[in-house]
Amino acid sequence: RDASPLEAPGEKDITAHGNFTRLRNDAVEAGWRFGNFTDQHHFLVGAAKSLLLSMDGKTPDEAGRKKLRSLQTLLHPESMGQQFHAIVFSKGTSGANLSGFQYAGECRL
Repeated sequence: RDASPLEAPGEKDITAHGNFTRLRNDAVEAGWRFGNFTDQHHFLVGAAKSLLLSMDGKTPDEAGRKKLRSLQTLLHPESMGQQFHAIVFSKGTSGANLSGFQYAGECRL
């Protein structure tokens, strides 16, 4: 366990196995509004849409190619793209329209 999981983002593994159906049900019962749920592939493509479009047609340098290989690992369905998921809840607001959920499709919890 880590007392500061959001410290040094990208440098620590904060993954956990979870029952998203139960999480959604418990959160709604506690007064939270369920927003959406999707796999990592769809979330990251939505969140990085403008960056990905800005790279279209450009030939990356060696550092850029390394970053693209890392991104492919995060996105690929047989690697991490469908193994990890994102879920969002809101409370006291009308909800957020987060770009990471724009390609989420139908929620299957």
